[in-house]
Amino acid sequence: MNTQFPLKVITVVLDIFGQNARILLDPKEKSATLIDPGSNIETILALCEGYSITQVVITHAHIDHAAGVEELIDRLPAKPTFYAHLAEAGMRQSIQLQAQMYGLDTSVYRNVREPDIYLVEGDFLKIGLNEAKIFFTPGHSPGHIVLYFENAYYQLDSAPAVTGPFLIAGDTLFSGSIGRTDLPGGNTQTLMKSIEEKILSLPDATVVMSGHGPNTTVGHERRYNPFLQKLA
Repeated sequence: MNTQFPLKVITVVLDIFGQNARILLDPKEKSATLIDPGSNIETILALCEGYSITQVVITHAHIDHAAGVEELIDRLPAKPTFYAHLAEAGMRQSIQLQAQMYGLDTSVYRNVREPDIYLVEGDFLKIGLNEAKIFFTPGHSPGHIVLYFENAYYQLDSAPAVTGPFLIAGDTLFSGSIGRTDLPGGNTQTLMKSIEEKILSLPDATVVMSGHGPNTTVGHERRYNPFLQKLA
């Protein structure tokens, strides 16, 4: 950890689905990691100006989290390393079908290539001076992953820099709710097990950056989330 260079975490709320894409900027190395760039690629690229986009990660391959990957990679002169879970392969090839279901333009919402590197439980992803541990959290989708930063020095959007744990949670856990399980590949029992074993085991102070809606903490959701009371 270098207290002179906090990791900058920028949230971009994307059009149509209101999904929270995350831009992680390392000011020392001038590198950027993008998580769940589902759309609004022009906005995301503008916010990365002056940084080299070296990594792209998707927590899962639902259209709102993954559909912008192809446009993004196509537009970058130096191709970033693309990471995702193997179990989402079928879903990566169904983005255009998902777009048809929502009445969206299939030339914009495109199927996603296979990752350069498959992430699995226990992997570590280096992001500048920081490191994220990968947890496998199926239930909302078959190959969902989350990224856990155990002791980061970071600045979230325009807030002051702080030190502590945070989790990029995708669509596993929301403020006051949990991920949907009525979509293809979803399973409520599996999701609840993922939340109990992988997320509620984290410190209460862990900031949870969800795929939709406001941030929360593990402790707050443990105490007040109505879906989790049987797990508390």
